[in-house]
Amino acid sequence: MLSSKMEKINGQSSRYNQIVQVRKKTRDANRRANITA
Repeated sequence: MLSSKMEKINGQSSRYNQIVQVRKKTRDANRRANITA
């Protein structure tokens, strides 16, 4: 039971980290676009 709970938490955190990475990339892209504009 404990291992399955840990897997669930790890899955949620990895998905959250993916979202954070995507947001960071888009923010950096927007910053570059503003600099070039």
